[in-house]
Amino acid sequence: MDIDEVLQVSLESNPSTSTRELARECGVSKDTVSRHLLSMGKVKKRSRLVSHELSPQQSAITSRRTKEKFKELHTLPDPPYSPNLAPSDYHWFRSMAHFFHGKKFDNLVEVEIAIQEFFDRHSKEWYQRGIEQLASGSLMTVDNNGL
Repeated sequence: MDIDEVLQVSLESNPSTSTRELARECGVSKDTVSRHLLSMGKVKKRSRLVSHELSPQQSAITSRRTKEKFKELHTLPDPPYSPNLAPSDYHWFRSMAHFFHGKKFDNLVEVEIAIQEFFDRHSKEWYQRGIEQLASGSLMTVDNNGL
């Protein structure tokens, strides 16, 4: 029997079996058991390893309860800008999004190098133009009564 079959049989006989006990029974590490259980769609709920799938009835009940909870929430509207950013920062967001599009990083050092590269590739004039465009855009908004 392979490990998945052993796990399935063990869990059917006792769903409360710990991953440590299952690892000992299968002769593998606890991490290996956890990976196999996850691939089998099993999750730990209330000290039992159960199938992650909900029955249609359970799903309907969960959905109804979630909707009721959302009705109880009082949400605030999103601010028009982030209070943590200077308005002059907004002009480079699109450029930065294009710069990072499709790039993948393996560690924090690579991210830091890429950020430094992004900032180094733009001249002082580029940043100045962004600030000036912000000012002219603000004036246009005021002239159009906020529209």
